[in-house]
Amino acid sequence: MANHGTKQYQPVYICWHETDFMGDRHVVRMTPHQRLMYRSLCQAAMFCSTRPYVPNDDTDLFVLADADSLEHWKQNRDAVLVKFYPAEIDGKPMLAHKRLLSDWDRINEVVNQKRSAARSEEH
Repeated sequence: MANHGTKQYQPVYICWHETDFMGDRHVVRMTPHQRLMYRSLCQAAMFCSTRPYVPNDDTDLFVLADADSLEHWKQNRDAVLVKFYPAEIDGKPMLAHKRLLSDWDRINEVVNQKRSAARSEEH
């Protein structure tokens, strides 16, 4: 299994799979605002300091999800987090997402190939 360690690399951009996103029955059943919060969390996971995870803490999550307030986040939390699962990274509670971890592995594989190629050219 590839290394899901955080902070290895920060992507310039991420590939967004809108067809997969809107084809997911859990996502379609969310309210429009819940979908926006879910999308924000998915995108933030790839750029925040805990990438590719998000902290399992409501005070962080409501900000990363672009919720209107902590109370607004708590009202929608369960619907938004339906696709995330608990993980512990370096002893800290995090939330992981299967698709994001898969994308992260692919991103790092390409980065590592480019680094190896660059090292080979140096010698």
